[in-house]
Amino acid sequence: MFYTSCKKSSNSSVYVPAKGEWYGTITVYSSGSDTVLQRFLDGNYNTITGDLELYSSDPIDYHKYLGNLKTINGSLKLYKIPFSDFSFLPLIMKITNDFRISNCPNLTSLRGFLQLDTIQGNLIIENNPKIRNCEGMEQILYLSGITVTGNNLFESFSGLQNVDSLSSNLTVDNNPKLASLEGLDSIKHIYGGIYLSNSPSLTSLNGMSSLVKMQSTISLTSLPQLADLTSLITIKDTIGSLLISNCNKLTNLSGLDNLRRIRKDLILVNCAKIVNLQGLAKIDTIGGTAELNNLPAFTSFTGFDSLKCVKKDLRIFQCSSLTALPGLNNLVRINRDLIFDDNPNLVNFTGLDNFKFLTGGLQILECNNLTSLTGLEKLVAVYGDIDIYYNPNLANYCPLKLTDFKGTAYISLNAFNPSYADIVAGKCSN
Repeated sequence: MFYTSCKKSSNSSVYVPAKGEWYGTITVYSSGSDTVLQRFLDGNYNTITGDLELYSSDPIDYHKYLGNLKTINGSLKLYKIPFSDFSFLPLIMKITNDFRISNCPNLTSLRGFLQLDTIQGNLIIENNPKIRNCEGMEQILYLSGITVTGNNLFESFSGLQNVDSLSSNLTVDNNPKLASLEGLDSIKHIYGGIYLSNSPSLTSLNGMSSLVKMQSTISLTSLPQLADLTSLITIKDTIGSLLISNCNKLTNLSGLDNLRRIRKDLILVNCAKIVNLQGLAKIDTIGGTAELNNLPAFTSFTGFDSLKCVKKDLRIFQCSSLTALPGLNNLVRINRDLIFDDNPNLVNFTGLDNFKFLTGGLQILECNNLTSLTGLEKLVAVYGDIDIYYNPNLANYCPLKLTDFKGTAYISLNAFNPSYADIVAGKCSN
């Protein structure tokens, strides 16, 4: 066991604990000869100003020593404790920092707290093989964040149904039995992000139906059974970033229909069935990069019809079903690069009906069936370089009629390879 005490305040005066207050951190590693828990009991303490860290699988009678503990002005950290519930801490009412439960092989329930109603930090449940839900936390109204990772039997957030907001993140990773987010039904605001990953049974985001406001990222990664985002329909106005990868049942983004802006990035990667961008109809600005990468079923930008500006890059990679760009008819400006790479069936760029300004560069690479630059007729300004390579059927550059070009054009290894001066002079097709 380890005990730290007697901190000093900023004016160098010795901190004087209140009656019943233990000042310092209590850490228990074994049931050895240290007497700190006995001192805690003998002093009739009910408050710890510091952390309580129980890191022992030894059969210590914590109820005897900590049964009168009411407040932890710090974190409660439990690791490999041998108990099935928390009946050894019956009177705790308040934890002012994180509550972390890690690698507790016998823990089957979060029950046992009779008065706990305040956790001001994060609730962290990680690598506990028998925990199925959060029952026992019903009196909690507020949490900073929730992290649930690596719990083999975890299947529900029931027990947290009275939590109405999170000031930090909701993080869920590697919980193979979790099928939805039910139990989080009262959460209206998440001021951090939602990070869901590696949960093979997650079929829906049910449980998010009250969520109105998101401040940060929605990240969905390796959720092979997630079929739709309809439970997010109540999110309004603006989010930070939308990152979706390896979600192979999603066909579009319906459910995000009330979003008006993405402040940072939109990234869609390795999603086998996404066909279009339905669900983003109100988005007029992407504040960062928009990237579509390895979407083999993607055929159009339908649903993106209100988009006017991408403030960083627009990158389109390995979209093998894409033949043109329908749905981008209102896009006017990209503030960095426009990149097309390895889109084997892209024939031309029709759909860019109002695209005029490209502050960065234009890259067109390895688009095997591209025959012309049709669709780029309205583009008047490119301030970066133009790179056009490895397009074996590209022979018509005539739609490119820039009035303001500040970079250098590199055109090679296509069916026809004019210089930029040739294009300007009208020697633009073969």
